[in-house]
Parts: sequence; structure tokens; C-alpha cells
Amino acid sequence: MRLFLFPVQKFLSSHGAGIVSLIVLPSAILARYRYDLAGGWRRTYVITAVIALYLNVFVLIVQLFMKVPL
Repeated sequence: MRLFLFPVQKFLSSHGAGIVSLIVLPSAILARYRYDLAGGWRRTYVITAVIALYLNVFVLIVQLFMKVPL
């Protein structure tokens, strides 16, 4: 199975977080570069950026628990 152009053995939570992040980030890019954070797009940008940051930190913590021995 190929996911994100890399061969993977099984679907992990990090893959799910990456897919959600790829769904959320285009609206942040639109809000920032197309609409210049005008009106409600500022709130959209902040919310989507925080969601993306949360997902990245979530994957970091999961990977640390999986890879770093006690």
C-alpha cells in the first residue's frame, strides 16, 4: 500500500492526522494569500492554523511514545 508516495505496512494515526491536515490547510492558505485575512477569513486562518499545529504536536507525541524507550 502506498500513502503519501511512501510504501507503508499499515494505516497509523499519523497517517490520519496527515490526511486531516491536508484537508484543513487549503482553507488557511486561501485565507492568508487570496483574501489577506479580511473579515471572517482571519478567524478561519487562526482556527485552521491551530488545528494544523495541534495535529503536528499530536503526531510528535505519538511518535515519541512509539520510538523512545523508557
